[in-house]
Amino acid sequence: LLGEATFFKALHYYMNTWHGKHPSPYDFFYCINKGSGQNLDWFWNKWFFGWSYPDLSIRSVTPQGYETLITVENKGGLPLPVHLTLKTSDSVLVVKSTAEVWDQGQHIHQYRVEVPMHKITEISLGDSYIPDKYPSDNLWKSR
Repeated sequence: LLGEATFFKALHYYMNTWHGKHPSPYDFFYCINKGSGQNLDWFWNKWFFGWSYPDLSIRSVTPQGYETLITVENKGGLPLPVHLTLKTSDSVLVVKSTAEVWDQGQHIHQYRVEVPMHKITEISLGDSYIPDKYPSDNLWKSR
């Protein structure tokens, strides 16, 4: 979400501020916000205080002329990164987004890819590092 450089800057800010003291989880959240220069309250609230769970799905795949529109649904509500792998007969295309696509609380996000739908053989959502409670709806195959 922050990128490696910003994350380490924020983490060092936290470590320097609370070294030898007894911080609470809130102190960690505030330091990461301040050290990164970003307001991540939307992230902390969902991950640590809400009842959301990790579950993304491929809601639909529709042709849009020479492009394809892929709709991803966040069923569980937890902000997760999106990792789409599109396979064609001769290539593989990977589309990635950070968890920030869910920062306004939306549950739908659309991706327009410059590959005609009839050329796509398979679309998979997620990878081994992204948790998903119901992975059965993370695969789309052409008929």
